[in-house]
Amino acid sequence: MKRLIKNILIKSNLALGLAISVGFGCDGFLDPEPQTEELTKDIVFGDILQAEKVLNNVYSFMTSGLSEGAYYYAMLSSVTDESVNSFNWAGSWSVTNGAWTPVNQFDNRWNSRYQAIRRANLFLENIDVTPGNEPLKTRMKAEARYLRAFYYFELVQRYGGVPLVTELLSLDGDLLLPRNTMEECINFIVSECDAAADVLPIAYGSGDLGRVTKGTAMALKSRVLLLYASPLHNPSNEQGRWQAAANAAKAVIDMGVYELYPDYQKLFYTPFNKEVIFARENYGNTFFDNWNRPSGNIRGGWGGTNPTVNFVESYDMENGLAIDDPASGYDEGKPFDNRDPRLYQTVVTPGSTWFGDSYEPWIGGKDGRNPPAGVGNAGDGTWTGMNLKKFLQENFQNNTRTWIIFRLGEMYLNHAEALNEAQGPVPAVYDALDMLRSRPTVGLPPLARTLSKEQMRERIRKERQVELAFEEHRWFDVKRWQIGEQVLDGPAYGYRITRNGAGDLAYEKFVFQQRRYVTPTFDLYPIPQSEININKNLEQNPGW
Repeated sequence: MKRLIKNILIKSNLALGLAISVGFGCDGFLDPEPQTEELTKDIVFGDILQAEKVLNNVYSFMTSGLSEGAYYYAMLSSVTDESVNSFNWAGSWSVTNGAWTPVNQFDNRWNSRYQAIRRANLFLENIDVTPGNEPLKTRMKAEARYLRAFYYFELVQRYGGVPLVTELLSLDGDLLLPRNTMEECINFIVSECDAAADVLPIAYGSGDLGRVTKGTAMALKSRVLLLYASPLHNPSNEQGRWQAAANAAKAVIDMGVYELYPDYQKLFYTPFNKEVIFARENYGNTFFDNWNRPSGNIRGGWGGTNPTVNFVESYDMENGLAIDDPASGYDEGKPFDNRDPRLYQTVVTPGSTWFGDSYEPWIGGKDGRNPPAGVGNAGDGTWTGMNLKKFLQENFQNNTRTWIIFRLGEMYLNHAEALNEAQGPVPAVYDALDMLRSRPTVGLPPLARTLSKEQMRERIRKERQVELAFEEHRWFDVKRWQIGEQVLDGPAYGYRITRNGAGDLAYEKFVFQQRRYVTPTFDLYPIPQSEININKNLEQNPGW
């Protein structure tokens, strides 16, 4: 559908960049970039600083799980087995009650990502006329190509194959484009990553932190090839895809640029540390802290993200054994004793000290769902007996924080998963996992090198669940593995905790919510019905 468009030039600051056009009429991702007046183009692309603002605007579409969240500031984890949102915003989402539809959208990235892609195309088609500083222009073109590839990855990760638009569309062109195949989309993203990696620097000075680097492009290639090798998109289990994904992850590791940060907890609020490959900055953002601090704490948060028992049970014991192993020493009456140290660095556990105060999520406690009169807030109390600790700082000393999009820890996990599928549990697979498990603040023993390929597959999936918790991996991992019905469909558990006069805690595991996951329909997002309505050549995903 064509629409009336008016061109204006909007001046903006460096952080937000600038927009070249504003339209009105029918919305649709394939609306063309308007035919900008030559004078406007001359103004914008006649000066390299103004042109750079166009590029910065392409960056501005990147979202952060610390500020935007997936829906009303609830984390994406709240539609997985990781957590529930304390206000039940996540629980009322169409995903968890099975009422997700092409009209009742969730985590809809279709329009925004095509807007970002259009801005990237605008930049790429005009930057060559900008005078001066050819090396800078070459680098900026590589940045724009990477960003366009990243936004396409966000689309294919959700929807599968999508229309590839690599140039500005004109009003008299064909706007009713069909979907490209998944293979065509993957090949395009990979080729753009390779091209960008050949140009981008390994690192920047302090004034340019947050721009994409060579490692960023290589990390995206690793993630997209792992997606393409996974069961959702590789039903015939082509081994070459797994080997390509393993090679891509190993290439990032072998750069020798990145190192595992020694402190797992501090990793997430130490901006641009050596483990970070790419991150989005959130200057002075304390909303995430306010939203997720326990409600009854002396700092009075809103208790937003409550980890589930389903999630906590994925952690091993500190001796490296699973809790269902009779030799592990796990005690159901003391479920938080002697566990994988990453648990205590990710979750605020009952009776611990947090923000200088005792955390009391038991019945009658100040952090519970029904605190005593005048203490805490019943609406903000934890549903599950736990609150989120990961990403939070007790003392607010550093308000400049980042949302990590790629880090070295993920590359070890990507490499281990892909290599195990391609070659079985060879020593390099164990080595990759042991690197994470031996982080100084984790200190788990090495894995016993006796696992079958199938056992190693389950071990890697558990390691991803624990190591990458709340980093927006779990939702997409479950989809690409096609295990949603096993892990996301059914009861979500919390602990109902009581405390006796001696101060001892008793834990009752209870169902706080029944969730639904429709397999295989939910493995791909529905294309928004509004887009289907205006483009007869768009084919909806199966089951929707």
